[in-house]
Amino acid sequence: MLGIVLVMVLYFAVARRITKRVRQSLREFEELNQGSIDADYYRDVDEGAKISVPPMRIHMVGAPRGVWGDDHGVQEGAEWIETNGFELIGDFLIEELPESRLKVFLSDDRLMVATIRQDDDVTSPYVEFCFDLGSNQRGGVSNPPHATIPLPEGAIGEHFDEDFIDDLDVLEGMLERARELAEENAAVKVDSKKIVEFFESAHAAEMDSRIERGGLTAEEIRAALSREQDTVSQADVEEIQCDWQESIEQFLVDHSLKDVDESGELLAVHNGSLGTYLRKRI
Repeated sequence: MLGIVLVMVLYFAVARRITKRVRQSLREFEELNQGSIDADYYRDVDEGAKISVPPMRIHMVGAPRGVWGDDHGVQEGAEWIETNGFELIGDFLIEELPESRLKVFLSDDRLMVATIRQDDDVTSPYVEFCFDLGSNQRGGVSNPPHATIPLPEGAIGEHFDEDFIDDLDVLEGMLERARELAEENAAVKVDSKKIVEFFESAHAAEMDSRIERGGLTAEEIRAALSREQDTVSQADVEEIQCDWQESIEQFLVDHSLKDVDESGELLAVHNGSLGTYLRKRI
């Protein structure tokens, strides 16, 4: 399974590492210049550094006009996609990820969903060509501009390294490969009226599989971080794993509050990977 969330999972983990480096550089700069940097800026960076795990669930909403602003080549990419057999469905935001925005298209045969996505203003937009495998499973190809975790065993998908902003020709290769994979794996048609559900259910399925596995493995973390830095310490790995486990446990607690039976007792929630059992009497 290629969860659509997969291409961004480690982005947030790496983002935490990057914000730490920025904070350290600011402190070194302050020491060299014996100056003063606004404490509120440090606080903002610290708060941003806490965002290291994707939300366990997402909710997509239509985006207002002008959401792309300076589109960084998005319009050219959109025109290429529409010229190659897709219809624009609309622009969307993710409530839980306010800096992410998506431009979504559906192919004429309804077998392929194309997305131009940007996760924040400092990363390049990237493209995903995805298809529905049924049972909330997705396949596809993408070219995110940041480190990603390796695809899990059995995933139907590939990552491309080329930036479409630099060369639109990469989109031709991506689309061709996505169509090959869709045909090989009997992709099913996507209902244009359920495009939001297409993304939300794929995200939920992927995060549920991560919950079952207890987050990210050390091997996945090392493989992705090694693309961003020369060495990956055990402390780096443990910190990211701890963030994931805390987020998973909090999600299970929050989710269990919705499962109160008539006796007033919360149903037990069990995550086998973490060995966590949650039970509380109201």
